[in-house]
Amino acid sequence: MANRLAPFVVILVILAGAAGAYFFFFRSKAPAPRVTGPAGSLVLHVAARRVGGRAVQPEGMTVEVLFDASGSMLRTHPATGRRKIDEAKEALRRFVERAPEGLKLGLRVFGTSTPNTDPYKAEGCLDTKQLIPVDGGSPREVLRAVRGIEARGWTPLGYSMRQVIEDFRGVSGPKRLVVITDGRERCESFDGNPAGAVRALTEAGIEVKVAFIGHDTPPAIRQALTELAAVGSVDVLTLSSPGELREVLARAAEALVTNATATHQPSQTTYPVSTTSPARVPVGTYSLEIPPIPGVTTTPTRLSDLPVRAGKTTRLDVLFVEGEAQVEITTR
Repeated sequence: MANRLAPFVVILVILAGAAGAYFFFFRSKAPAPRVTGPAGSLVLHVAARRVGGRAVQPEGMTVEVLFDASGSMLRTHPATGRRKIDEAKEALRRFVERAPEGLKLGLRVFGTSTPNTDPYKAEGCLDTKQLIPVDGGSPREVLRAVRGIEARGWTPLGYSMRQVIEDFRGVSGPKRLVVITDGRERCESFDGNPAGAVRALTEAGIEVKVAFIGHDTPPAIRQALTELAAVGSVDVLTLSSPGELREVLARAAEALVTNATATHQPSQTTYPVSTTSPARVPVGTYSLEIPPIPGVTTTPTRLSDLPVRAGKTTRLDVLFVEGEAQVEITTR
C-alpha cells in the first residue's frame, strides 16, 4: 500500500471547486454489472504534483462556480461568527488568487436581484445570471465580480444548474461545475429539480460537485442533500467550516479525470470506477487498478484491501508526487 496522506476534502459544490494535472477521459463501453443486495459507494480522486508541491497543470480544464446569493447566506456561520456569504466570498477570492495559469474559470450566481419574499417568488425563481463566461475572464475581473455579489433572494438551484449547460456550450475538454450553497431548492414549481439538473449536466459531459455550507443541518435540507447524492453522478459535500470550502475550491481544478477498475474479492467481479462520479458496488473488499496516466505515471497503479460498507462511501484520495502514489482512504 502506498504511503498515507493527511485527510483532505474533495470538491462538491459545489465548487465545489485549484491547480492540477490532467489527461483524456475514456468512458468504458462495457455495462457495469448489476448491483443487488447490500451496497456502498467508491469515490476516486486523483491528483499529481511535482517535487516542491506545485500541482501538475490540468490540460483544457474548465470550471464554473455556481454561487448561492440567496437571503439565507446573510446568516452567520456558528464556527466563525461571520456571514456565510462573506466566508464563501473569501474562500473564492483565495482560490482565484492562487489558481494556476491556464485554468478557465467562469462564475454564475443566483439570488441577487429580488427579495426572498412571496410577492417576488415568480421573478426570484428565475433570478440567475452568468457574471464571468467560462471562456475565462482575468483573475482581476473574477475578483471584482465576487466582491460585487450581494445576497438577498430566492434559491432557484435546479433552474440555475440547468443554465450551466448553455454556459458550457461549445467548450471542449474536461468540464466541471462547483455549486456553493447553504440551502435546498425553494422553487420546485419553477423547474426546480436539482436531481434532474444533475442528470442533464452529466449527460452533457459536465461533472458536478455540490458544496453545502452548513452546521447542524436541518432535517429538510439533510433530506434534500440525501436525495441529490442518490442520483449517483454528483459529489455532495457537507462542509462544517469555511476552511473546508477553501480546500474544495482549491481541489476542483487539480483533480485528474480517469477511469479505474475495482475487483470484488473473492468473486473477482469487476466494476468500473471513475473520478467523475461515485460508483455503486456491492459490500465487500476490493482491489483497484488505475491505468497509466499520461505525463504522470507509466505503469498501472494497484491498490488492495479497500473496504466498502453498506450505505457508506469509501473515498480514495490518490496523490502522485513524481509518479509515487500517496493514498488516503476514508469512509463516511
